[in-house]
Amino acid sequence: MTITEQIEAHVAEAEEQYRSDPKHYSGFDWWQLSAEERSVFAIDPARWPRMMMALAAYDVFLDVTGGDALGYDEGVIQCLRLERADLLERGVDPHGFTQFATAYAGLTLREAAAAYWKNQFWKARTGILTYADELG
Repeated sequence: MTITEQIEAHVAEAEEQYRSDPKHYSGFDWWQLSAEERSVFAIDPARWPRMMMALAAYDVFLDVTGGDALGYDEGVIQCLRLERADLLERGVDPHGFTQFATAYAGLTLREAAAAYWKNQFWKARTGILTYADELG
């Protein structure tokens, strides 16, 4: 399976979860949406499962998260890292994520931006991401 096919398989599972229980993705964790996030980032809750899976796949691609644990074929991921070294070199980057998410996960440019920044602000709220001028 290609990376796109693997992402689509994860998206199908996530979308089925959403259809069976729309509240499953409501909340304050990285993979959930709060009412405030839906409003501020103008995210359609029905599209969030795809957006969330794009974030997860990008983390696998960057080797932030182990792909095998999420069901991704490590060989396919390794090949993609070689093919798309330009994205890999960017690391955690809004433009890199946008290119990845639009090319492999079926997001629009706007959805990619919303997902990326929602996730970055979640990281800041939880203390995962800090800014140099905030350090004491």
